[in-house]
Order: sequence, then C-alpha cells, then structure tokens
Amino acid sequence: MKMFTYIIDGEPVAQQRPRFSNKHTYDPQESLKTEVSWSLKYQHMKQNSFQGLYLGALTNPLYVSFEFHMTIPKSVSKAKKAELLHKPHLKKKDLDNMCKFYMDAGNAVLWHDDSLIYRLDALKFYSDTPRTVIVAREMEADDLDTAYEDTRKLREEYRKQLLDTLSPLMERLART
Repeated sequence: MKMFTYIIDGEPVAQQRPRFSNKHTYDPQESLKTEVSWSLKYQHMKQNSFQGLYLGALTNPLYVSFEFHMTIPKSVSKAKKAELLHKPHLKKKDLDNMCKFYMDAGNAVLWHDDSLIYRLDALKFYSDTPRTVIVAREMEADDLDTAYEDTRKLREEYRKQLLDTLSPLMERLART
C-alpha cells in the first residue's frame, strides 16, 4: 500500500455552487482550484521523486482522509481559545463541501478521477494553524480483500464508543 500526505496551508475552502450566466455555467472557484492543484502536484512530484520515480496520478482504488484545521475566531477570549483548541468545529463550512473542493482539486493530479475514492474519512476541528491535511492510500488487491472487514471492525468500535459515551447521558436524562 502506497501512502501520500499533502498539506495545504491556509484556511480550508468549501466547494461553492456553480454560477449561471447568459447561456452558460461556470465555476467561481476555478482559479482557486487550479492554485490548490498546482500545490498538490508539486507535493506529489516531490514525494515520488524522493522514492526515485514519478508515478503520475494514482489509478488504483483509494482510501482518502482529510483533516481540516479551522481558525479560531479572533473575537474569542484567550481562555475560550484554549478551551476550543482541537475541539470539533461545528459551524459553517460544511464538511462535505470542503471534501468535494479538495477531491475536485486532486482530479488528474493526485488521482485519475475522484470516483476512485472508495473510502473517505474527514475531520474538522479548531486549530492554531489553519491548514488542510490530505492522506491518500493507494490500495492493492490484497488490501481490498481485508478492507471490508477492517471497516466493519472500525464501525463496531465506533458504535461501542458511542454507546459508552451516551449511556451516562441517557441515564441522567432518565432520572430527570
């Protein structure tokens, strides 16, 4: 399994809706996507040249994970900032729109097409340093055989953690 990590500095960007003008449709973020694509291509080439070859865009099934490090608002007090650091970001910029923007920017650069992504993980949380971290794992045939089982195990672990977290809350609610 080949694994590549890409870091894009700056506030994460969410995909916007297409705009319509006299008889045509256009993407208002085309230039921004191009800029991000160039950054990703440079990092991809650099990682591949370190390994001694340039592979081009990945063509096998992919497991991609995103980490969106969001800025803490300036209006927040220092005490509240310390409290918010590394906590989930639950405000606007929808997680799915941010993933879509970076998946589109990676088309023909990191992966042949974003339809190759068969598994996707994403996190959005507050951070001192706004950035986007993308980890792409190219899956081999052997990895795909175990991928379903691994995913099922992860889901079970998550369900158990969720129940462990929610049971005390449910008991408290039942008592009131």
